Amino acid sequence: MARYLPPGWPFAVKLIVALLAAGLLPMALVTAWNLRRALEVAEQSEYRHLEAIAHSTASRMDQLIHDVQSTASFLADADEVVALLTAAPQTRAGMLPPVQRAIDNLVRSDSDIYSVLLMDARGVCIASTRPENVGVDLSFREYFRDALQGRPHISEVLSGSVSLRPGVFLASPVRDTFGAPIGVAVIKLKAETLAEMIDSVHASTGLHGMLLDRYGVVVISSAPELLYRSLRELPDEVIRSQVFVRRFNAEGVSRIQSLGWNELAEGALGAAAPGHLSFEAPDDGTRRFVGFAPVQARGWVLAVSEPDTVFKAPLRARVRGTLISTAILSAAIALLSVMLARGITRPIARLTAATKQLRRGHYERAHVEEEGADELGALARAFNRMAAGLAERERERDIFGRVVSPEVREKLLSGTLGLGGETRYVAVLFSDIRGFSTMSEKMDPQDVVTMLNEYLAAMTAAVRPWHGYVNNFIGDAIVVVFGAPVAESEVEVRAARAALAMREALTSLNLRREAEGHPPLRTGIGIAAGNVVAGQIGSLERMLYTVIGDAVNVASRLESETKAFPEHPILLTDKVATALKDEEGLPMTHIGPRHVKGRDEPVELWALHSAADVEAPPESYD
Repeated sequence: MARYLPPGWPFAVKLIVALLAAGLLPMALVTAWNLRRALEVAEQSEYRHLEAIAHSTASRMDQLIHDVQSTASFLADADEVVALLTAAPQTRAGMLPPVQRAIDNLVRSDSDIYSVLLMDARGVCIASTRPENVGVDLSFREYFRDALQGRPHISEVLSGSVSLRPGVFLASPVRDTFGAPIGVAVIKLKAETLAEMIDSVHASTGLHGMLLDRYGVVVISSAPELLYRSLRELPDEVIRSQVFVRRFNAEGVSRIQSLGWNELAEGALGAAAPGHLSFEAPDDGTRRFVGFAPVQARGWVLAVSEPDTVFKAPLRARVRGTLISTAILSAAIALLSVMLARGITRPIARLTAATKQLRRGHYERAHVEEEGADELGALARAFNRMAAGLAERERERDIFGRVVSPEVREKLLSGTLGLGGETRYVAVLFSDIRGFSTMSEKMDPQDVVTMLNEYLAAMTAAVRPWHGYVNNFIGDAIVVVFGAPVAESEVEVRAARAALAMREALTSLNLRREAEGHPPLRTGIGIAAGNVVAGQIGSLERMLYTVIGDAVNVASRLESETKAFPEHPILLTDKVATALKDEEGLPMTHIGPRHVKGRDEPVELWALHSAADVEAPPESYD
């Protein structure tokens, strides 16, 4: 066996290897280095070319937007505009003609401007170069709200709510003599002007250009198939945003599809300076070279690209020749590499096996033998310390998940949950033990805690299959939320099914209690649904995830109302009952309007039953 190792080779073999290594290896390395340098130079040259074109086009856009924004500011400062918006509405008619002439002249003198609008402090258009805009309430537009706060605004590429023509809205506040905003002057820049800049790039260079908004959506492109597609998957909260949806509905786009160009999104979006990169497009597998530059005025990105096939065509012949000349050398290097690599690959294989155990959560098996004092031995020791640290972190994570819900725990650990909240549509379930105070007076405190732990554990297990988030334990009361912190569909149905599951769990629990000589427990459940604010409240030192809103209060009141209806332990609002009307296995009885504490208007009450609790309700949805 020793003769197959280098020390046992014949002298001739050793000499041949030495000669090959001394002659062919340096030549091959120099050839490869030269080829690589040639490719790098060509790439950098093309990158600079792409980057320069993108920067030049972006600068033209910035200059155009800056000029139009300056025009909007000049219009907002005009004396006749200030006088018009300062005057009482009934006296404005006589003051409109000079203002109308001024804004008409703006449109006639600049072919890039589509329209000009003046809005009062309510957001109503009082003058426009487009008569159809006059009298329209545009207060919902972000550019109006920003400008009325005293901040000039440059919009995304939007379709007008009246004209349905795409453009960029540039808004400036109109201020009175005291500097307070009293209205907004808006100039709509044609999107066609921006598109012409990008089309001119394609016409002169053959490169494809595209304009990306701050979300990574292609809003203008010389390649029609890319239009209104995003570089990467957009978050659900962005897709559902009314402001975002309204931008594209007028273009007939119901869904923004992703191109999967994540590398381009990571490198270009939010870039503060021109740059370049290459990436592989997942749709066709081609590699694209891209130069990009920010459009500073709005946070857009202007990108130009060309495929790998166009870029590298002149160098392919040279690459093929180099590959043929180095094939023999590669074989020799491979032979030597196998012998040298064995001493490296064996400890790495052991490290890989330990990593797989770590990925599966088998921390006790994720251990590597610490052999040698070289870098691999140091790596093995570092891995063992890391595995021990991960095991300790997993134990802490498990303990943390018992203090707060797993859903909230994951959001806290990922850093996506801070002070504040968001509006969510949820169903809220309140449950309470009847006569708990009287019962606890007669029991030892330790027995009360034991009973509560058994009861709360059973109820928590009952709601878990229906994705109910146990928001709080208030003594013997349980607050369960469906639809937050994780959004869910059919929250009313989930809440109703969970309530019936809680009743079944309570029946099983009472059988055990009666067998042990303890009195059975009786509960009341109230369910309401509606919009609430869900999020963290408190301080930076201590926070609590909860939901706040009318649905929470109503659910609590309904739970209290079950005391007045002993035969109906589960009460629902009319909104919840309406959502359940087509569900099987959820019979309901209409109780009627009922005044509840804390509400001026009566609440329509419905009682929910399990199939075994009711034979034929007098008025029901089932």
